[in-house]
Amino acid sequence: MNKKILIVHRSEMVRKGLSAILRSFFTAEVVAFATPDEMAAFSSPPGACLLLFAEASALPQPSVRQRLCQNGSLKVVSVLLSEDIPAGELCADYHISLHTGSTEIHDLVASVFKMPATSGANGHEGEELTQREKDVLKLVALGHTNKDIGEKLFISVHTVISHRKNITEKLGIKSISGLTVYAILNKLIDPDLIDPEKLI
Repeated sequence: MNKKILIVHRSEMVRKGLSAILRSFFTAEVVAFATPDEMAAFSSPPGACLLLFAEASALPQPSVRQRLCQNGSLKVVSVLLSEDIPAGELCADYHISLHTGSTEIHDLVASVFKMPATSGANGHEGEELTQREKDVLKLVALGHTNKDIGEKLFISVHTVISHRKNITEKLGIKSISGLTVYAILNKLIDPDLIDPEKLI
């Protein structure tokens, strides 16, 4: 069965971060849209198993949901800003928040698709980060430069770059936005401390 993961979220950081996390675990195709209108042109292939991650304002209307389901199956995951589930979002099949860990996201997708995670082609992906790598990741997610990170942790810029390379290989996430979302989902940083200007 053709398996596809759709993401509809106005935040580029959430779209790219969630995409990176999902791709690090699964081989299913991930397609991201900024608005429901962008997704309107998407047509599911026959027999497709679709999993849609969407923010509250992008949850599919019954007519859209029916269209996406007509060629296969569709499960909807509401991406909430907090752990609380507003009454209007009960139409989703599952709920996650920005505080949901990557392991929980993996388990949710694996149960919907009934599929195993990918093992990682480079042999590093899926390994635990060391404490020092977590320290570097936190500062990267908060928008600090390699020079800033080196000064804060009392290490050379060369060492910072080496740690960042190891982090990317272990997590399978290359973008800063993806690393930021990973750090939030794994409770390494407080989302309120992020300065969006530093992530651009």
